[in-house]
Amino acid sequence: MRLFTSAAGFLACLLLLLLLGGGLSVLAQTVKFPTPKPIEEPAVPSIPRLAPPPRQIPPPAPVGTPVATPVPRPVRPKVVSTMPGTGISDADPAIREIHVTFDQDMDTRGFAFSGEMHYPTVVGSAIWLDSRTCSLPVALAPGRFYRVGVNLGPSKDFQSPGGTKACPYILYFATVGAKPEDVAALSPPRIVMLRPENGTHAVTPGTIELTAVFDQRMLNDFSLVALDLQKFPQFVGIGTWSADTRQLTFPARLDGQKEYVIGLNSPEEIKFQNDHGVPLPPVKWTFDTIR
Repeated sequence: MRLFTSAAGFLACLLLLLLLGGGLSVLAQTVKFPTPKPIEEPAVPSIPRLAPPPRQIPPPAPVGTPVATPVPRPVRPKVVSTMPGTGISDADPAIREIHVTFDQDMDTRGFAFSGEMHYPTVVGSAIWLDSRTCSLPVALAPGRFYRVGVNLGPSKDFQSPGGTKACPYILYFATVGAKPEDVAALSPPRIVMLRPENGTHAVTPGTIELTAVFDQRMLNDFSLVALDLQKFPQFVGIGTWSADTRQLTFPARLDGQKEYVIGLNSPEEIKFQNDHGVPLPPVKWTFDTIR
């Protein structure tokens, strides 16, 4: 009988006998691990892309169909001549009628002459001489300065037959023998300085003082006109006149990279006037903060 000299040899022999004899069966277990699910990455929201709406192409209009056109804005009537002439210094004091003539036919049912300072003595009711010329009866004196407003006050009864109001107008003149200061006042005021200068580029943005200086004394009023709302500055205070009423200053806030346009008087707004009521001819003031 063979002896096994080690436990390892004994176990090996026993295992061989079991396999050959078939008396024992080997138990085997297969362990199945579940297939791991793929890790889902969190969805990253995509940036929405705005597609233009589909272009709608209208079918062609039948031949002969009238095409719609924008309705033009009515042209406001304007004074084109006066008697006496505006700005003359030697009008005859014997004149008994003041005439104003418009550039188009007018509604002859109404009129609007007005004035306070330097207004002539009116001796009757105004009448229309024809569809364009209106006459105001007056009594003038020698050596005087006169000023008559046309559609200048709250009543604007100078209008076209369709109801379009006439642009305001100021008729001013002096009769023979007027004082030198009255004759000098017949010259319309002029701007001698603007700050920023007209046409200036690269103005520093922020809150600044806009300034206009005139060559003569002015009435304590003004017309800053928005010729283009997108280019009109934002005013942040009240305009103030200097003691001699020759300089107007008003604070405004300017944005960067922008063009600005300001009207000083316009055909519709004429409140910039010298101390005798003679209006400033319209001025277009431009500057920008573009660098």
